[in-house]
Amino acid sequence: MIDVFAQNKNYVLANYSDKNLPKDCIGHPFIESLPIFKQPSEIIQALNNSVVIGQSEKLDSREVRLNSLRKLKEHFIALPRDGMLWGVLQREITSVYLGRYKADPNHYRKLLNCQTPICVGPDGYKPSFMVLKGASGAGKTTSINRVLSQIPQVIRHTNYNGYPFQTNQIPWIKIDCPHNGTHKPILIDIISQIHSLLGQDSKKPKMSRINAETLLSYVTAMFATQGVALLVIDNTENLVSVSEGKRMQLLNFLFNLYEKTGVFVVFIGTPEIESVIASELRAHRRSIEQDVPRWTSLSDRDWQRFIESLWSVQLTQNQTSLTDDLNELMREFSLGLPGIARPLFTKVQDEAIRMGHSGSGEIITPSLLSRVANEHLNGIYESLGVSFESGSLGPINKRATNKNTQTETGKSQKKDALVLDRSFLRELLKLAKDEVSIIEGLEDLGLRIPNHLVQA
Repeated sequence: MIDVFAQNKNYVLANYSDKNLPKDCIGHPFIESLPIFKQPSEIIQALNNSVVIGQSEKLDSREVRLNSLRKLKEHFIALPRDGMLWGVLQREITSVYLGRYKADPNHYRKLLNCQTPICVGPDGYKPSFMVLKGASGAGKTTSINRVLSQIPQVIRHTNYNGYPFQTNQIPWIKIDCPHNGTHKPILIDIISQIHSLLGQDSKKPKMSRINAETLLSYVTAMFATQGVALLVIDNTENLVSVSEGKRMQLLNFLFNLYEKTGVFVVFIGTPEIESVIASELRAHRRSIEQDVPRWTSLSDRDWQRFIESLWSVQLTQNQTSLTDDLNELMREFSLGLPGIARPLFTKVQDEAIRMGHSGSGEIITPSLLSRVANEHLNGIYESLGVSFESGSLGPINKRATNKNTQTETGKSQKKDALVLDRSFLRELLKLAKDEVSIIEGLEDLGLRIPNHLVQA
């Protein structure tokens, strides 16, 4: 067996515990080895990653403090939806192990020696999947990465209840959806990751000449022998940009992959992906969408928890208090999305520190916040269909000009872009709930803004 201890830092030695486990999970080494069975308060504590800035750090040189702003990327405050995501993954990973493996170490040895079928769980076991969708910047990838960071990617087993049990367990694999709509890169990525995790890069087969069907069989066997239970496929919105033929071919492959391997699959993407894979979702009918929170603009309570925590991470020499005006501007400019708020706050501090060097004082003001947002968020707003009007204090939608858009039938048609003024956007934010996205709501409902709310 390859010595993962010597060649890989992502492993842990299996530590078995039946604490908080249901009775039917006791005796399963692949389940007892997972550190995911926690009480709700323990889950939130495990997910939190609060960055604390000491007073001495504020006295560092300008160059040192500018470099230290990278710490804001690491700052994470768990919200209720993150706890819900943890719960879903915990339940589904457990279901995979209960459905595919017996509670008997001897079975695993037979499996590794190819003396037993790969799928040996209860009759009728079927894998399931979920779609984690939300606007860009809503924090989907950040949240799932944070949850996955609490699950070791390689667990080494040596002995279980007195039985020699020499095997490796890889609970999860995470990949990106390819841009070109072809499925072979997915298989190559999975195989490469597993060989890398096990320190077997030198034994990795030359896959460019191997056909996809053979690679799929190889992946199926590797998932079974290495105890893979979860496959995360990020950036599935890439499917939107490929031709319909390639899209359907890739979707059929992905669902075939998850059915053959028997793992739980998480598809992550923007709201557009829902319509793209709607027919496949209806055909398979094993999605657990009803259990998954939507990653949208934060509710009032969640936003306040998020912004108060983020705002405390200041490297400016002068600590700026979070006033109502600054809070309101941050929420408006970010559309209540953590993935926009975090880089915005980082850039604002960067500007404040640089301005302080020229004698302006390292203070975060509403005018500075507005200027930075207008100058540096255009790219992000473009991707969301929102842009700034020169000199405005708040974000507005693109000016009301006709824009060519492609219909589902491929025909070009004219579509009026909406223009939102600051007061209307503020009202939208007040109405936003966890399950309703501002952006999704406007798009899905085809909402036409009344004339008295449209900025001239």
